[in-house]
Amino acid sequence: MTKLNSSVKKKLRPVSIKLSVVWHDIIHNPGRFLASVFVPLATMWTLIEISSYFLPISQLLQGIGPFLLLLLISLCIGVVQMIRPEEINIRVGTSQVVIKFGDLLAQEGFNVIPSNNYFYFAASPLANSLDVQLARQIFQADFDRYKEVGWLVDELLEAKGRSYPIGTTLPVVFGEGKYLIVASSMMDDPSGLPYMDMHILWDALKGLWAKARELCEGHPVNVPLLGTGRAGIGIREVDLIRIIIISLQHEQQRVSPTVRIVIHPDKYSDIDLGQLKKEYRWL
Repeated sequence: MTKLNSSVKKKLRPVSIKLSVVWHDIIHNPGRFLASVFVPLATMWTLIEISSYFLPISQLLQGIGPFLLLLLISLCIGVVQMIRPEEINIRVGTSQVVIKFGDLLAQEGFNVIPSNNYFYFAASPLANSLDVQLARQIFQADFDRYKEVGWLVDELLEAKGRSYPIGTTLPVVFGEGKYLIVASSMMDDPSGLPYMDMHILWDALKGLWAKARELCEGHPVNVPLLGTGRAGIGIREVDLIRIIIISLQHEQQRVSPTVRIVIHPDKYSDIDLGQLKKEYRWL
């Protein structure tokens, strides 16, 4: 019974989050909500008024009762339109950029995993560093796969303990998973703490796109939100999405037919993909 209750709670949790986000958006964007309600209400009311001249039965829909019914329907439509999408598509050059909430490792194609310029990974002594935190979040409870990928990274390195340029990207294949391990944060020495700024993030993306173009051969590339975490660059997640899109726009050659920016579901209340879609509707 306890297991059943916990599974039900897990299923209900995303619904409750969505409802709280919808309520937040209604309170903070009343004009948008009222417009979402008024348009269907005015449309239905106009159709009823016009049809009353031709269909006598439509006169039964006039009065306070039918009006309240139409208002209720319009309110429901308005609430539905305030629900934030979980996935959007944007055309950037000849690539399709998919921005979605979900599990990075559940996506088809090459999954980008962040690391640092020393490629400390599974056995990193910096358990709270940016790259290790994000990598653990990506792999969630699958620690065996997390360690295996880390060992494969160690085998690819020309020399352990050496600093590699930001943007250096190592391809790793483990089982059915294909990974691109990118040096996206900087450490001044092997015992230091990793950090990141805009220049580091930009160089990391440039190096990642170059290697992805070379290796992916038409397969999708799945990217997490690089630049988040304790040692991140300290800007909003939605701005990090914009930076990733801008970096793709600056590429002279197509990286891949499909690039997915995969966001952890916990960030749903922080990022409105519907508003982001409007920014890029002319691309």
